[in-house]
Amino acid sequence: RFYYFSLASLSIILSRGLITEIIRFFYSRPRPFSVLGIEPLFNYSTVGSFPSGHAAAFFALALAIYFFNKKAGLWFLGLALLMGIARVFAGVHWPLDILAGALIGLASAFIVKNFILKKNSPLISV
Repeated sequence: RFYYFSLASLSIILSRGLITEIIRFFYSRPRPFSVLGIEPLFNYSTVGSFPSGHAAAFFALALAIYFFNKKAGLWFLGLALLMGIARVFAGVHWPLDILAGALIGLASAFIVKNFILKKNSPLISV
């Protein structure tokens, strides 16, 4: 259980907490509601929208779940996709923001699974 919890947690931290924030630090893209002059469905800050931190975190979590339960993981991947589409329709992200966030999340889960949390890793033997 510790392995799967670590896989999910570190994937989310890497995708949302590190990679997404580093990209946002160097590249600021305005949100659709501020560019198009529309009222978003809910209150949202005008901080840069690229890449989507929500998409990065949820796709990382979904792939981590997929690694230990394929059926549940497919459901979570589908729900993460729906969440991304909803954020585009709500006017808080561009489609490319969601795509970039999804790719960051998926890549983060693969990185954590393949390079950081190997079965003989010191993190697991603690």
